[in-house]
Amino acid sequence: MADGFPKPIFEWTKDEVIFNISEYNDRMVKMNESGTILIKYTKSVDDAIYQCSAKNEFGKSMSDFVNFRQAKLKQIGIIKDKKISVKLGYSLRIPCNAPLSTPTAKINWGLKDTITGSEVAINFTSAISTDFLGNLFIISVEENDYHGGKSYVCIATNPITNQTVYSNGTVVQPLRSCDNFSCETGRVHVPIHFLWFSGSSTVGLEGQRLILKCIFGGNPIPNITWHFRNEHEHSFGWEYLHHGQELLIPKPQIEQHIGTYKCSAANSVDPIKEKFINVDIKCKLLYYLLPINGV
Repeated sequence: MADGFPKPIFEWTKDEVIFNISEYNDRMVKMNESGTILIKYTKSVDDAIYQCSAKNEFGKSMSDFVNFRQAKLKQIGIIKDKKISVKLGYSLRIPCNAPLSTPTAKINWGLKDTITGSEVAINFTSAISTDFLGNLFIISVEENDYHGGKSYVCIATNPITNQTVYSNGTVVQPLRSCDNFSCETGRVHVPIHFLWFSGSSTVGLEGQRLILKCIFGGNPIPNITWHFRNEHEHSFGWEYLHHGQELLIPKPQIEQHIGTYKCSAANSVDPIKEKFINVDIKCKLLYYLLPINGV
């Protein structure tokens, strides 16, 4: 919307070409005395970048670009569940393979009964985590990760349409590679090893929360701590999430938070393992709107 004297004339472009709304008058209407377009229902051909302009004899004002995309979630074909065998104490990555979604789908994980099809949410502990892409990590496989033969399934939900699709299921079968006495999970030693982190370089926006993450495997399960400028995170008012694997900076500032962060993994047996993340903080862009009459 815009105002001026004389009253401005509104015009829209679609992918930088003049957009003639009258060609779509069966499902699009321009509101009286404004440039606002009311779309009764959308089609895939509407996906484009739009921009509105308002002009009169004294000047012209342009709106921001509008990247219009129809909300949709691609369906997944029927895929059989699979079984993965893993030694006790070892780590496992189960990929999500989330379908294409507009906007990006929200990812969750559940346990599905392969007979009844019923499902329950996964209880995320220090031994189970996900990366930023939704892939699931079991830090140290235990006997109870079998869950009576239930399968781990990735659940993708479109936040606009609320459509939900499920990936194929994965049944985790823990293996014993030793006798009954020495094969208890607590007696199996697996050295600390790196599984995933949020990247060696990360850029955040000033004032907009930033999350860094490190995932390490090993048995005993390693504890994760974070340091910046050789100080512990409590010196900066940061927060730990997901049993220390994630570091949340609520409102990053250029003067305080640019630099190198270190996540360290340690347990009672192995040498400490470390990962370093270089963080840069950028200013948010500020926009100033000028009145159409130039006053």
